[in-house]
Amino acid sequence: MTPHVMKRDGCKVPFKSERIKEAILRAAKAAEVDDADYCATVAAVVSEQMQGRNQVDINEIQTAVENQLMSGPYKQLARAYIEYRHDRDIEREKRGRLNQEIRGLVEQTNASLLNENANKDSKVIPTQRDLLAGIVAKHYAR
Repeated sequence: MTPHVMKRDGCKVPFKSERIKEAILRAAKAAEVDDADYCATVAAVVSEQMQGRNQVDINEIQTAVENQLMSGPYKQLARAYIEYRHDRDIEREKRGRLNQEIRGLVEQTNASLLNENANKDSKVIPTQRDLLAGIVAKHYAR
């Protein structure tokens, strides 16, 4: 049985070991490790660990890959993979809805937010604080 992966955005997709291999290969390239067979082996071991399960969280896969790489011969590859994942997490956060809404408030570009209440001037700091609190509260209430 092929497990489904629960992605960070909450959707489920079929598990694909190729995705793991591609991520490891990108990290290997960054670490200047030229051993595609090792990358494929790590991906295969992690895939084997995930088999027999209905659903797997993306963070479980990421942790399994990190553990496999750290126990292997290429420590610089493990470090590159962890840094790669960290950089991707930061980029994902930057593109996230919460960040976009906050940026719209700070840069005064989100017209619907700025004109939410005609009785308040959205350029005044206390109003911006209230609007920011509303953005954050709505985000966590979803």
